[in-house]
Amino acid sequence: MSDLPFDPRPGLAGALASTGRTVAGIGADQVGAPTPCGEMDTGTLLGHLVGGMDWFSGVAESGAGAPFPETPPITEALAATFDASADRLRAAWAADETLTREYPMPWGPAPGWQLVSYGMVEVLVHGWDLAKATGQPADLPDDLAETALFSVQQWGEETLRQPGMFGPAVPVADDASPTDRLVAFLGRTP
Repeated sequence: MSDLPFDPRPGLAGALASTGRTVAGIGADQVGAPTPCGEMDTGTLLGHLVGGMDWFSGVAESGAGAPFPETPPITEALAATFDASADRLRAAWAADETLTREYPMPWGPAPGWQLVSYGMVEVLVHGWDLAKATGQPADLPDDLAETALFSVQQWGEETLRQPGMFGPAVPVADDASPTDRLVAFLGRTP
């Protein structure tokens, strides 16, 4: 494991905890609230997030990634649904060998550590989206935001900016917080 750029599992665990707190704070009356994610309301974004978490779990469990499925909105038992998917995701990637293994993916082979890194960023940034949509504190833990920013900067622009991923970077001040630098790099206005 020493030949990996970093072990993303602590970052994933932190992202799941941070976003889990946000999901627990979403009221039933907020599932239709608009989010920073274009056309997705809160329930649709949460469905996308949980579907993505389950998809990343399935990659580790099966050894390969199928095309990403469409997922229905989540409108009930928000925290319980998120927590069950979070538990599955942590367990699926717990073994060290999952990080060093190559997985056949729809876009080509990818190492496990990189897939966990993608999952960490997805969970963390969509947690920020959900917090913004529901009026909750949106500042992410600095260490997690910095780890996620480091991670996405390794992906390369051709991967990062393809359709359905992230928009063009938004400029921020030199002294912007780690959260603001992360979300701005991923095309969101802090």
